[in-house]
Amino acid sequence: MSSDIKTLSSQDDYWRLIFHADSLYEQGRYDDAIRAYTEAFADDRYIFPSKLSSVAYKLRMVDKDEAAYKFDMHRIRMEKDYYQMPDSATVPSYEDEFDKRADIYNYDLSLKNHLEEMLERDQAYRTQWILSRQLHHEETQYDIALRLRADSIDSLNQVEIRQILKEHGFPKKTEVGTSACEAAWIIIQHAPLDIQKEYLPMLERAATEGNIQAALVAALHDRIDVREGRPQKYGTQRNHNGICPLLNKKLVNQWRKEVGLPPLDEYSK
Repeated sequence: MSSDIKTLSSQDDYWRLIFHADSLYEQGRYDDAIRAYTEAFADDRYIFPSKLSSVAYKLRMVDKDEAAYKFDMHRIRMEKDYYQMPDSATVPSYEDEFDKRADIYNYDLSLKNHLEEMLERDQAYRTQWILSRQLHHEETQYDIALRLRADSIDSLNQVEIRQILKEHGFPKKTEVGTSACEAAWIIIQHAPLDIQKEYLPMLERAATEGNIQAALVAALHDRIDVREGRPQKYGTQRNHNGICPLLNKKLVNQWRKEVGLPPLDEYSK
């Protein structure tokens, strides 16, 4: 792929470049892969920070240390609360800075990294399937294989998130940071209905305690209601016809405001 996308305009652009770069890497075309990864990482708005680290690790395995260092440094600059432990630091020159950050945040890095890795694989395989389906009017055998792979990842993530929630409860920002907390929510959002309903009270407590945004819990409420055939309260769920039926068109924007969501313009008075 040539550098057709000079400026990323969507999350899909990011993932298309990531998938292409991964393919180039697997073919042994490491310099081309580095160029594609560099393009994918051009806009911080779309980056999954853990991907910077996993790409740096892969490049180090094939002696592309300069590029690996560049991507490690990108994550260090991008995430002010990111740090590595001394025994696993890939950027030794930043050990003093890592020590300072560790003193400030004192995260459970094992749990944080685990949640972020789960989110990365959740989004990667799901997006690869969605992008492939957009190219075809009917589902192809390749699409089916991607969907089954995404389903398999969902099942693995669900087993792991249930174990995490059983052992730790819902993760706290002070333990793992914001992105890892949101990763836990996303994995539950993609779980079967019974799991969503089981953990909804835990997520409500997490929002009350400030560990996730109330808007995320509102979206889960809506998803459960829509899946059970009820109108949604906050208007966060859509289908091919547009916004799914609302509980109250007159009150929806008031309810959205209460959880920090912007108004639905088409229902605003």
